[in-house]
Amino acid sequence: MHVYDHDYIRRGSAVYSSGAFTRASWDRYLDAFDSVLVVANERVDPAADVATLNRVDRAGVEFRFVPKERSLRRLAAGLFGLHRQLSVLVRGADAVAVRLTSELGYQAAGLARRHDTPLAVEVVDCPWDAYRAHSVRGRLFAPLAWWRMRRALARTSFAIYVTERFLQRRYPTRGLAAVASNVVLADVPATSTDWPVERQADSSPADGEDDDVLRIGLVGNLDVKVKGHRILLEAFASVADRFPSARLVFIGGGDAGALDALARQLGLEGRVDMPGRVSAGEPMMHCLDTLDLYVHPSFKEGLPRAVIEAMGRGRAVLASRAGGTDELLPAERLHRPGDVRRLAKQLAGLLGDAALRERLGRENLAVAERFRPTVLDARRHAFWRAFAAHCAH
Repeated sequence: MHVYDHDYIRRGSAVYSSGAFTRASWDRYLDAFDSVLVVANERVDPAADVATLNRVDRAGVEFRFVPKERSLRRLAAGLFGLHRQLSVLVRGADAVAVRLTSELGYQAAGLARRHDTPLAVEVVDCPWDAYRAHSVRGRLFAPLAWWRMRRALARTSFAIYVTERFLQRRYPTRGLAAVASNVVLADVPATSTDWPVERQADSSPADGEDDDVLRIGLVGNLDVKVKGHRILLEAFASVADRFPSARLVFIGGGDAGALDALARQLGLEGRVDMPGRVSAGEPMMHCLDTLDLYVHPSFKEGLPRAVIEAMGRGRAVLASRAGGTDELLPAERLHRPGDVRRLAKQLAGLLGDAALRERLGRENLAVAERFRPTVLDARRHAFWRAFAAHCAH
């Protein structure tokens, strides 16, 4: 059984997901187990365009959606194991894999220990950073979130981390630990064909501009503040006059209203493209191919998948130090989360130097080789096979 707070969309018998989940995501579990029951949440959205999402249903995978509860009830359920529906599912499972951080994951982990069901934890995020970056109330909750994660990892016998060092230091385990990012680098030939960017009504380029345009990309839902869109907008605004052919490309779904308003306030009309959500795999890879520079100013991360994907396409990258990002990039390409001034200086340096962008792209491509499927699949295979063998005893 795989448990994670993730919203899936159902259309008849088909199930769809945004983000990195695809049909291939279940291979790592089906390689070691006969079937997978996915326990998650359902997003009821009749207007959602599933053409931009990834279809995730397949043979051997069953989905069971549990209703979301109010935050205080979810917290109580997680701390005291009060989720009756989840308890029945855990009791009937041969093994439980939870992805943390997630409330359903915490609940399932506690119930697995209660029912003596074998448990493995996938560590993909840092709750301390997530709550610290969220709000004033979030900062108050951060110590409890940190303690819950530490407690969950200290009490599990199998843990697989997306980082090589960062999450392991903050949330150590005494059990078998493995390292494998959850990125899936598609082996797609590079293309120079322009991605069909759907420009906003006021963002049509001047005649002849497209030939020399410099595109600075960021992947992330537009209404998720911790992705750092505001930081990139402010940093870009301070150097935009020096690079009139440069423009931002914000790739992702969500409400763009707040970002539109901020762009106008900063005088960036016509300088920000928002093509919407792009499907994982080949569509995203071709989209990244059109960028000259990728910037990831996030306030919280495990190991940023979008950064690895951009590096895997040979893009120059700037990013915040959130999570394990310093395992990917050198210090001179990193900035403290929220540091607009340093990011602006870094932007100016790369926008004005095509040769440097090309060199950094080649270096990033070499680093990304550590995340090719042949490398990560072997690690995942060994981990989940070891877990399956443990469950069989």
